[in-house]
Amino acid sequence: MNQLAKICQMHKKKDGMIIEKKVNFNMKILSRIALCLVLLMGAATAGRVQMLSKDTTVNALVKNDWIVQFVSNSDYVITYTLLNTLNGQIVTCKIHSSDNKVQCFKP
Repeated sequence: MNQLAKICQMHKKKDGMIIEKKVNFNMKILSRIALCLVLLMGAATAGRVQMLSKDTTVNALVKNDWIVQFVSNSDYVITYTLLNTLNGQIVTCKIHSSDNKVQCFKP
């Protein structure tokens, strides 16, 4: 009877380990599928932008009823996000510190 109890316990442990491995494997598959879907959907939502003329500056936009909403910077780029008070349009301007080139665009 003692050996029968040991055999039953061994089978229980093996069954439990098999179930755990299946769950872990399924979770790995599900997480990979979710990651792929997120990456695909992120690329699908990217849209075209309208580039403004090279003569456009942040100061010129501010003089024409645009308000600076956000300013952010990194090592090489300063980004301004402006809002038009008349029609609610948004413009983003990036200034590269290496050459002080201004690029403005509408989303």
